[in-house]
Amino acid sequence: MRIAELVNTLEFGGTERLAVDLARSLQLLGHRLNVVCLRGSGPLARALEQAGIEVLALDKPEGPSGRALRTLTAFLRSKRIEVVHTHNPLVHHYGVAGGRLAAVPVVVNTIHGIRNISTRIGAKEILYSLTCRLSDRIVAVCPMAYRTFAAGKVIPRSKLITINNGIPLEPFLQVTPRRAPGEFVFGIVGRLEPVKDHRSLLQGFEIVLRQHANCRLEILGDGPERASLEQMALALNIAHRVTFRGFSNDVAGFLQSTDTIVLSSTSEALPLGLLEAMGAARPIIGTAVGGVPDLIEGGACGWLCPPSKPELLAAAMSKAVSSSTVEREEMGRRGRAHATAEYSLQRMTSEYERLFQLLLAA
Repeated sequence: MRIAELVNTLEFGGTERLAVDLARSLQLLGHRLNVVCLRGSGPLARALEQAGIEVLALDKPEGPSGRALRTLTAFLRSKRIEVVHTHNPLVHHYGVAGGRLAAVPVVVNTIHGIRNISTRIGAKEILYSLTCRLSDRIVAVCPMAYRTFAAGKVIPRSKLITINNGIPLEPFLQVTPRRAPGEFVFGIVGRLEPVKDHRSLLQGFEIVLRQHANCRLEILGDGPERASLEQMALALNIAHRVTFRGFSNDVAGFLQSTDTIVLSSTSEALPLGLLEAMGAARPIIGTAVGGVPDLIEGGACGWLCPPSKPELLAAAMSKAVSSSTVEREEMGRRGRAHATAEYSLQRMTSEYERLFQLLLAA
């Protein structure tokens, strides 16, 4: 198959990483891949170019762009693309319009987060609903997202299916238990932005330190909230126990240095960072948002708490510190087994391949 993956950019992010992994994985199965960025490209383009996958950046400005649509349509036609696969509603309008104008047989959209559709119907939701009706399938990335979208009025239920997100688990399966005596290390992986609610985490960690002075908090990621979070750690008098590591591609190496992983988000669909932690056999403390309960309860691999409740997050973190090494390692093994069975890149790739083939055959 000749497949075009359409994303907004190739900056670092969960959606972008997944699109890159999927494109490379589909190529290994013998398909011809192109990746198109609606706006600019980004650092993730390098991995695609190294794999011999062409990247096109449309450089769309703010607002509607006829030029971007014309360029996309001409590109799809010149490459004789058979499947356009778009990621999130923002780019799907262009994928549908360009795909149909170029006579592409199949157009599929994956929507990666429930916040990508507002519960209040406005112009954007109406436009997305119309493009969904011109699409062959809309993919939810986990059962919770499917249930949410199916209960709404934007996406036609007849178009909606579920394919669980998957990640390349191999680097994380090599992570071993951390048995260093002394400090208990909490870790969190993700961009420093409001939806990840690192503020509640810092507040909760300050409570934990009152009871368990031997704890540390390691924060992997960067973003617009970093300066204010560093100031908050100073104000809470916990800066000496908190490390802001910034961005790194070596997530497996980071996980190796932790005992338990925390997710404090106020909204998620299926967070890739938790899948990585499960692959690394690390117990998880997560807020009960999006697909997080499905992961933690499905894998019996951690503790849940409500979002934006620092004192309840602290209680869950204290449970982790008080649990035995044997208990945490057993949780980790269960989480790793669950991730391997349900959330591998290989499984996700085969499901998308089968979907595309069935739609083309039809």
